[in-house]
Amino acid sequence: MKFILVLIFTMLITCGKTHKEDLGTTSVELNADPKTEVNRKENTISESKITNVETMTEPKKESDSAPENRSTNKPEPVIIKEIQFEDMNHFPFTLIQEKFLIISDQKKMDEIYAIIHKKNEGGRMAPIPTISDGESYLIFKPELKNTNDIEILKIYLSHGVLNVDLKPFNDPQISTTSRVSPNVMVKLHSRVSSKKININYK
Repeated sequence: MKFILVLIFTMLITCGKTHKEDLGTTSVELNADPKTEVNRKENTISESKITNVETMTEPKKESDSAPENRSTNKPEPVIIKEIQFEDMNHFPFTLIQEKFLIISDQKKMDEIYAIIHKKNEGGRMAPIPTISDGESYLIFKPELKNTNDIEILKIYLSHGVLNVDLKPFNDPQISTTSRVSPNVMVKLHSRVSSKKININYK
């Protein structure tokens, strides 16, 4: 009987020791390499930071469908203002020293007609035109080519420049061999102000 009790007691002690060893092993395994666990956490945090930094520093790409904002050098549209006119007279003598003159006041018109009356000595005095609001007069001196006179086709403003389109013309009342450039007076049916003129043969 004593032998059985001793055997049971021995077995209990042995089981107790085995259980403690198992618990110790488990505890060691659970707490094994704490530095390794910390390193793993630090590595995970570092990788997360690197990913966030890469995301923040990556340049933003424009979508292919976005419209381009590049400026294009397109030519400016040509703005032409045609002027209605009336061809008044072609004088065979000099009225002005400059290439052209635009008359918009009555005083200047009186001065021009004083020259005309002086040049036409013995002839009938031509009436002096009265300048009204909304009109002006143009005197210009075209260079003749192979004819004795010109015919005006069109008068217009383009970018502030007065343009006169004309073509060669032979006046039957003038000698065909004459190449004296006339002083042409034209009535413009609008107020015109320009510092430059282009005479264009068509």
